[in-house]
Amino acid sequence: MKLTTTLFRVHLAIVLVLSLLSVPITASANQSSPLLDTLFVKLSQAQTVRQAELVEIEIMRIWNISGDKEVDQRMQRADTVMRNGSAQEALIITAAITKERPDFSEVWNLHATILFFMGNYQESLNSIERTLALEPRHFGALIGKGHIFAQQKRFKEALTVFKTAKKLYPLHPRIYKHINRLNQLIKINDELKWDII
Repeated sequence: MKLTTTLFRVHLAIVLVLSLLSVPITASANQSSPLLDTLFVKLSQAQTVRQAELVEIEIMRIWNISGDKEVDQRMQRADTVMRNGSAQEALIITAAITKERPDFSEVWNLHATILFFMGNYQESLNSIERTLALEPRHFGALIGKGHIFAQQKRFKEALTVFKTAKKLYPLHPRIYKHINRLNQLIKINDELKWDII
């Protein structure tokens, strides 16, 4: 599916950039870093897509740091094997980390991503909810949730989720397209209902 392939490539591009960044961050609980509040203000006020993407990279960099070097290495391993097509192996790694570090939002997000690409949408949605419980501003998790709702033809719920993501990340290059498409689908569905009546 084209959408799935695009999402996968975007995820990999972000991870690659993150792996190249070496500026240290001291944070034992990534989603509670005091830097995030400032970064989300910058994200909401960015004037260009490029500015927003640079802030996104900083936010993702913080989210990806667990405070435990060994956990971070296993997360990188899970991402690598997923990229190489071994989704099941990646899932085993992230499942283990979720048990050890249930307070780490990004492991739930990666776990959800792997499940999504495996087609396990409901399980992916469950992990997304765990991500959002820990970090309600996780725009990546919100976008994933919106995609799953759209796959399940829950178009109005998907639209609500994408609008929430848009408030956090107004210049996200794909959110507007998803919102416009969902508005079209909702309109078509409503018209079909009236035709039936």
